[in-house]
Amino acid sequence: MATEALNALKICVVIIYLALTGLCAEDFRYIRQFLRYYESLSYDRTTLLQQHQRVRRHLDPETQVLHLDLEAFQKVFRLRLKPDSDGFAEDFNVLSSNQSLQGDLSHIYSGVLEDEVGSSCQGSVLDGQFEGSIKTSNGTFYIESMQRYTSESTENHSIIYHEDDIDDIPMEGGRAGFCGTDRLQSLIQSLRQDEPVPRSKRTVDQSKTTCLLHLHVDYLFYQRFGSIEAVVAQVASYMKAVNNIFPQG
Repeated sequence: MATEALNALKICVVIIYLALTGLCAEDFRYIRQFLRYYESLSYDRTTLLQQHQRVRRHLDPETQVLHLDLEAFQKVFRLRLKPDSDGFAEDFNVLSSNQSLQGDLSHIYSGVLEDEVGSSCQGSVLDGQFEGSIKTSNGTFYIESMQRYTSESTENHSIIYHEDDIDDIPMEGGRAGFCGTDRLQSLIQSLRQDEPVPRSKRTVDQSKTTCLLHLHVDYLFYQRFGSIEAVVAQVASYMKAVNNIFPQG
């Protein structure tokens, strides 16, 4: 579990770092700071968008399956996704410009790989583009928008990479430093130790086994991702990652 927590923490820190530093076209080479290896992805976003719109219009959207096949890392990922609003309250609202708006969760999905037992995948579909993660028997793969790393025109709109290819995150000095990095570095070091802790048998007080995670999204975060839907998708991915690491007993 410590390894999964470390990788999830790395992903979150990379996203936060990119959001705060605002890497742009001339910084495309900096992708190698974070990823030792990645592959480019390109698929028909119009077809995926049409599927998403059909699912959204359906009277019972949670019964509908969105199909997305991706070819990378010498294999085909056959994603089968359904709308998933778990983790959000039924009366979920977004506070924006001092106004409370009903939150749209129709772009949040989760599912499995069609041909792999025990697999899972989760993410979002915005403008016909999928971003998220795919958990397989060979580890977890992450899919992100290419625009997160460059604004240059490119044939491929997404990248995919394996959790083992996430490089050590620059935490100290220079442009990489930002508020809280010392504490994050300490957490990463503690997770790397991955040492089992001996425990005596005792009755567990369930009321004391809950960890509260508070996520506060400010204007800079919103400005970086560009829309309320994109921000909600990011927050949903953080919650899903935490829930996967620390499942409810």
